[in-house]
Amino acid sequence: KLVYALYKVTEYYPTNIKCLQWSSTLALLFLQQNWKCDFVVGVQSPPFFAHAWVEINGRIIADEKNLPEQLAIILRISNER
Repeated sequence: KLVYALYKVTEYYPTNIKCLQWSSTLALLFLQQNWKCDFVVGVQSPPFFAHAWVEINGRIIADEKNLPEQLAIILRISNER
């Protein structure tokens, strides 16, 4: 439900939402619900490409499932306590 709500809200935003804003917002929504998740950023080069996504229990939420195979993970922030 949170993913669907976030998709609906971004439809009304006046500019395109980038993966960094979308993923960080989703991670914060999960955090408010006390759900454990990871905020992840991966990169590739050449050509340079970066992407951010959210995982729960190692499962990518609302994004391409093969991102860890395509990108080198440079940042993983977990909200586990």
